Amino acid sequence: MSGTTSASTTTSSSLPPTGFTPLTELSEFEEGIYQIATDDPVLGGPGGIANYQAQGLANRTKYLLQQTTALQASLASLSEESASLQNALTSETTRAAAAESLLSTDIVLTSSTLYPIRASTTVVVPAAATRIYLEGKGAGGGGGGCEASNSSQTFSGAGGGGGGFMRGVYAVTPGDVLTFTIGSGGAGYLGAGDGYAGSSTKVTNGAGKNLQLLYGAQGGQVAAVTNTSGGAGGPAGSSDLPGTFENEIGNCGFDGQAGGQQLTGAGGVGPGGLGGARSGLAGGISGTAPGAGGGGAYDSGFSGNQYAGGSGAPGCFYYKWLP
Repeated sequence: MSGTTSASTTTSSSLPPTGFTPLTELSEFEEGIYQIATDDPVLGGPGGIANYQAQGLANRTKYLLQQTTALQASLASLSEESASLQNALTSETTRAAAAESLLSTDIVLTSSTLYPIRASTTVVVPAAATRIYLEGKGAGGGGGGCEASNSSQTFSGAGGGGGGFMRGVYAVTPGDVLTFTIGSGGAGYLGAGDGYAGSSTKVTNGAGKNLQLLYGAQGGQVAAVTNTSGGAGGPAGSSDLPGTFENEIGNCGFDGQAGGQQLTGAGGVGPGGLGGARSGLAGGISGTAPGAGGGGAYDSGFSGNQYAGGSGAPGCFYYKWLP
């Protein structure tokens, strides 16, 4: 005897069904998840036993989500603070390195000799050098001359101005050739006239860039027949490269005559306050220290002869290689 068995077909619906009422989630971490007992009645809806497990898990999930979001926000804030601190540390490290470099430069400069350059020449940058310390002094101006047979004429010339001064540390390339051009001091004028200006003093690298350029000072001037005025000091110098930390104009020469009164007529002192030449009877005295102005000539006996002012002193450089 045979029998037949009927199979029932079950159609699954999508989960969750559409139009359902969601659980109300609370941001709480449930200490435990309720286990439905065998004698619990199956009861759905808010607070229903059948929803206890799902409710507890949903509450935990929402709580953990909020905590995770808060932690992510805190981490982002810490990341921004860390980046800010890193930038501040980098900036401070850069400043410290710059300060150490300056200190190192000061130590090298104070513990080693500076080399003088008093005539035009070329110098090759050595292999170990990346910088050069330079002190430059501009050329002085010449003194004014005189020619007078009485006090109504030019009987006392004025002094020439002193050269300017520059200091700095400049980048150099090993193997490059630096050209040092030393400007000559201005000549004194023979007779009643202005002394001549000094010529320019400069250092130029192989690319044609001036590390330092110092202009010559003005010669003693004849402002009027009975009024001679000291020449202006050399103007501030210039550079095509960064690194100059001192740039001073030169000292003026001294007036030689005001009406019928004779004045000093001395040349302007060079950088460092040295070597300004005094005026001289029947011929001015030439400047001695680098950049000093020449003295004016005077003729207190009114001989009617022409006398020349003293020449200004040439410029010069001092240098030292730095790593």
